[in-house]
Amino acid sequence: MKQEVSKTDNISMSFCIGVLCFLLLTITVTVFTRTVLVKKLGMENAFTAFVFADKEFLDNGEEAASANANTINWAILYPFSENSSSNGEKNDDTPPFLLSLLDRYERTVESIENKLNTYSSSFLIGYQKLTEFAKAYDEVIGWNFASFGEYNGIVELPDDYLTSYMEECDEREQIQSLYSFNAFLNRMDIPLVYVQAPYKISAYDDATISGTADFSNQNADKLLNGLRKQGILTYDIRETIHDEKLSNHSLFYRTDHHWLTTTGLWASQQVLSFLDEKLDFHADVRRLDADKFRQDLYPDWFLGSQGKKVTLARTEPDDFVLLYPKYDTKFHYAVPAEDIDVVGDYSIVYDMRQIETKNLYGLNPYGGCNYGDQPLIRIENRKDSDDRKILIIHDSFCDCVISCLALCEKEVDSLDIRHFTGSVESYISENVPDVVIVMYNAGGVSGEIDWDSHTDMFDFR
Repeated sequence: MKQEVSKTDNISMSFCIGVLCFLLLTITVTVFTRTVLVKKLGMENAFTAFVFADKEFLDNGEEAASANANTINWAILYPFSENSSSNGEKNDDTPPFLLSLLDRYERTVESIENKLNTYSSSFLIGYQKLTEFAKAYDEVIGWNFASFGEYNGIVELPDDYLTSYMEECDEREQIQSLYSFNAFLNRMDIPLVYVQAPYKISAYDDATISGTADFSNQNADKLLNGLRKQGILTYDIRETIHDEKLSNHSLFYRTDHHWLTTTGLWASQQVLSFLDEKLDFHADVRRLDADKFRQDLYPDWFLGSQGKKVTLARTEPDDFVLLYPKYDTKFHYAVPAEDIDVVGDYSIVYDMRQIETKNLYGLNPYGGCNYGDQPLIRIENRKDSDDRKILIIHDSFCDCVISCLALCEKEVDSLDIRHFTGSVESYISENVPDVVIVMYNAGGVSGEIDWDSHTDMFDFR
């Protein structure tokens, strides 16, 4: 009996070793093909097409964009002041040398994890098919994406929309940072407006899980209440959605955490109407009426970030729509990290590399809106518009909002301070907008502020 067990163990071990060797071999082949055959020798043939059949390395332009972004030192262009409004000081008695060691340790572990994840997913031949097989097996055995109350896992709502639960957080630090930022703006006589974009889970439509499993709306409510007590002007799009009796889920992609491009257009109109009412702006918001836009439909074209995780074995792609004004437009459009500085009609705001080819796993059509998450975008409207200048500080929900705002305003600058590592205050002092909008979705309101990296959404120094 012992001999039989030992023989079985040997067979199992040999099989596992064989699988690991096969996986390592495919990763090695992919790395060699990409680094030597494609990048060094410029080869593109049936073999390279097979190796990269479910990957994005050959033609999506992301690496070039990343290279451009890395050449810009934003902190030199917009340096930080020692008298910054939000000093970000930590009350921590840990010795500096120990903090340095801990920080180095955390960065090393994170780097190793990222490399393992990259090599196991991006360089494994047939990775997506293997993942689809695993998810199909999960479906057969009834394995859910995430357990009830698990954070950061993918959850399927009753109507097949995918989402993630957000944990409950303390927003006092974010409130204080916005209060200090508002004080800086007050000294320049620039109004601040905080706009709360929705999360896919609604406090009204998803009452059984909102406040019990997911706390995105509760976190946002605490932030808004704190800001209002500090006298900061706020606008809550979630309440407009509820007042207009709109279905919250239907405003989002089923497989992604972002809202639809058509929702972004509608939200832009609501924000500008709010500015007209509260700050005496004079935007012609009728220019953003849905019937004034042509919709180019790309059916079954978009598999969002959540859909990519559960794969096509467990979900189906979303339709994707690009919007084009039916009236004449002329933008001066600059995206420094992409080395773009052009003049043209509205179509120049789209990165068609992400859209024109259907590649569900390799490309991101939503990221084609204003070239995705960019440190800085500057748009000048050279047609009729309200003669105002907006600076919008935002997350990825506004990737499809920025250019819509610019259809009604003279100038719109946008900062995504997760990537813009210079001083926000220096940028404002140099460019002096008429209003600063901070617009985040409810799912992004969480966690302590990272004051060291200058990439935190609530570090406005």
